[in-house]
Amino acid sequence: MYDMYYDLLNILYMNLKQSNCYQNLEETLVQLEKIYQSKNIIGGVANMNVLPYEEMKKRFGIFPKEASDIKKMFLESKQFLENLKLLTILPENAEFLYRMNATDDLRKEDLASLKRDGLHILSIVGEESNCYGKGRKEKNGGLSKEGQELVERALQLGLSIDLSQTNEETFYDILTEIDKRQQEAGPLLFSNINEESKEDPAVLKNRLEYLKEKGAYLSLSCHSIEKDKETLLLAHLTYLKEELHYPEEKIFLSTGNISDGQNAKGSLPEKEKKHYISNLLIANYGQEFSKKLLLTNPSQFIHEVKQKRLQPKN
Repeated sequence: MYDMYYDLLNILYMNLKQSNCYQNLEETLVQLEKIYQSKNIIGGVANMNVLPYEEMKKRFGIFPKEASDIKKMFLESKQFLENLKLLTILPENAEFLYRMNATDDLRKEDLASLKRDGLHILSIVGEESNCYGKGRKEKNGGLSKEGQELVERALQLGLSIDLSQTNEETFYDILTEIDKRQQEAGPLLFSNINEESKEDPAVLKNRLEYLKEKGAYLSLSCHSIEKDKETLLLAHLTYLKEELHYPEEKIFLSTGNISDGQNAKGSLPEKEKKHYISNLLIANYGQEFSKKLLLTNPSQFIHEVKQKRLQPKN
């Protein structure tokens, strides 16, 4: 069993802006530190989930336009994570990559300053489409002209692209842009492969074969795993390892999600889940592969992304 682990943190800007939520969320996490074992987190990916202005206005009513500034939202979300370290909820030396989803409010001109502020990974679309391209829920259409320009600028800056939640056309459009800038592109990521597996199996297989050629990293989320219902997770891993022969060093797991102090309905309590997943992997795949999934591979991904980011860019 591994006591130290990498994790997925969702920082929902919408929640941070609700009345008193910022402080309450910190207090909740302080109370639940023992449950989450958050002091054992040695790194991971912090998702900065921001919303476009119109969506914020719809949810909050009167919402000043300047408050939806994408750079301001990113910095406030990042500060929240830093505060968790100051509160000793997270270890001071925990290494995180900052990932953000593009919204209609993001401009390609914003990317350079966002990179300076700490952005590592950009997701071009979500399940819902935006002005840059079509998301997973849309069957037709791919990257727009603006989307091509956004991807081009992100690659110029050495940012990594998360290809998850794209529809088929957007997925291949992004890879076409990446092919043009192989030397500039940061390590590719295809996150939450569990969610993508709900799509057409043939489509997913073709994507994964293509990603294998590109040397992309795959991540699987375990935040909603239930005891005695782990078959799907094991099936995903066995499929990647034994059928697709996906390189073992390019697959990793995020073992939890401490975004709001709540477990997904029916999932194991966090402390129990960490131990359960670790022991489950060791029992089914042995020590070596389990250590790669939980420790070695995510550590390597973080290192590669940060090294690429340090290279001089225009």
